[in-house]
Amino acid sequence: MKTSALRTFWVFAFGAAAVLHLAGIFQPFLGNFAQHQTDYATVVQRWVETSIRPLDPVMRFIALGKNRLFYGDFPLNITVTAVIVKSTGLPIEAAGRGLSAIFFFLSILPFAGSLKLAFKNQNISRWAVLFYSLSPLTLIYGQSFLLEMTALAWGIAGYYFFLKWFYKKSDAGIYWAGLLFSIMLVTRIYFAPAVLPAAFLVFRRAPSKGTGLLGAAVFLSFCLALPAAWQIYAGMMAGQRGDESSLLDNLRVFVTADPTTPRHSMNLKMILPVLDTFVAKLVTPAGFILVFMAVLVRDQNSRAAVRFCVFALGCFIPLLMAAPRKFVEFDYYFLPLVPFCAVLAAAAMNSLISRFDINKARQAVFIALVFGLALRYSAGPIWIVPDEDRSVLETAARVRKIAPADARVIASHGSSTSFLYYTGRDGWAFTPDDQIDAVRNQADFEGTAIERLERMRGQGARYFALSDKRQMSHNPLLYQYLSTHYRLLDGQGPGLIYSLEQNGS
Repeated sequence: MKTSALRTFWVFAFGAAAVLHLAGIFQPFLGNFAQHQTDYATVVQRWVETSIRPLDPVMRFIALGKNRLFYGDFPLNITVTAVIVKSTGLPIEAAGRGLSAIFFFLSILPFAGSLKLAFKNQNISRWAVLFYSLSPLTLIYGQSFLLEMTALAWGIAGYYFFLKWFYKKSDAGIYWAGLLFSIMLVTRIYFAPAVLPAAFLVFRRAPSKGTGLLGAAVFLSFCLALPAAWQIYAGMMAGQRGDESSLLDNLRVFVTADPTTPRHSMNLKMILPVLDTFVAKLVTPAGFILVFMAVLVRDQNSRAAVRFCVFALGCFIPLLMAAPRKFVEFDYYFLPLVPFCAVLAAAAMNSLISRFDINKARQAVFIALVFGLALRYSAGPIWIVPDEDRSVLETAARVRKIAPADARVIASHGSSTSFLYYTGRDGWAFTPDDQIDAVRNQADFEGTAIERLERMRGQGARYFALSDKRQMSHNPLLYQYLSTHYRLLDGQGPGLIYSLEQNGS
């Protein structure tokens, strides 16, 4: 294949990746991490209706829908999305998802710049950017209304300035890196292991680079001061309202709980999902193979970068061991690993091309394979609304027609808050099971489903809505109770809507 043809193929590959990163931003928050996204969207919804409060460190609403707050990570995405929605009238879905896509595109330039500093090899840079762009994780979370892509973009920018200092291109780079790393940690605290390799090199090399130990200490202060101050502030805000910060909540639920219980200890059932995400979603299965082939890299300059990336991946092992359920249940916890794996895969690919003289046509076939695998593991979360969620929008529209704007609604859709969000009403996200193994907010789940329903009714609930009649099988006694004691207002669609104000007759 001629050079011009291969260049055209590269342009097509990157263009297609860009299109994929915009493919789902108008999708409703249904399917992949719907609850987390609608938790954030609910905050935006309220701020648009009332006032935008960025110093109110809202993490998310959980368990009781719009009536429960957590405090922790700085609500940058929530604040910017609220400003966009209030000033332009864009749907929250498009603004919130689109913001993550913008941060993905903003991360490309410093990532490519970092690669140029580290490798001075255009082929490695191109392959790394391709693996990064087509990672199923960046495709999914680069258009999800979550904080992960925002944090990753800050971190990549931090590494760009760190490498400028490391390769003596900028004396001030170390301080810019510290500041950007601190913003990353304020955005998502669990990205902290990504800073450790840079901190290690700073303290090891600072004297030889003219920065000195004082400069290294200033770098560390830049990294830690802002996130520490914010977490203290978040804890104080939470304490004033009888709550706790998200950091303390996560430590309590996922880290400091009894390590002998299956919920918190690493076991085979936990290892398999972790391996599945690592193999399939980090840099696609083709990239995963290349990550382990990085040992083939012989170029001394490239080997140094490979060792750095391996060290960076190793820094996340303690986090995995301390909170395995985070990695099992939330695959976005793997997102900070993507750039390091992309670099390893790219270095291995470049080494193979050089060693075995792989021609351009076969390189193009490999790119097509990576592209296909990226679609295989990301198309579902991007485009496909799961069957169990397809009734949400229709039933929510029926609720909006029946329930006045100020009415409080009990919205039942498994354990997700997405149905409540789309009703546009205040109220509760209701879990219909009688026995709920709650890891937090346990008082909210006390009693059977009927007892909880009556408790919420006593707190002002006027309507009960079920998004999908098929979910009645989760607790037939609950729906028998509703039919006996309350009036059915709408049963023609996929769901059910009851009035809780009058007894049935």
